[in-house]
Amino acid sequence: MYACVFFCLRKCLLLSTLVTMNRTQITGAIQLATGAPVKSLAEKHGYTKKAFYDVINGRTRTPKLQKLISDLTGFPVATLWPDRHEYCSKRVVKNDE
Repeated sequence: MYACVFFCLRKCLLLSTLVTMNRTQITGAIQLATGAPVKSLAEKHGYTKKAFYDVINGRTRTPKLQKLISDLTGFPVATLWPDRHEYCSKRVVKNDE
């Protein structure tokens, strides 16, 4: 059942480029993909639970940890955090004349 839910969630997110995953969806994707809670995964990989949740919630941008979460879930970094991904974000530059 979990595999079906994970597959459907992943398929829906990959089909839509406008969807931004929220923290609940990211946490759920981690748990569905690994079968383990975030706390135990953080400890297994040498991070604190707070470090994981800070990245998931957008408080910090740690590329190494973003890549790890991306690898664990199977989602690209740009799908997990499109507004924070360096290739997807649009910066507005104001020209002073």
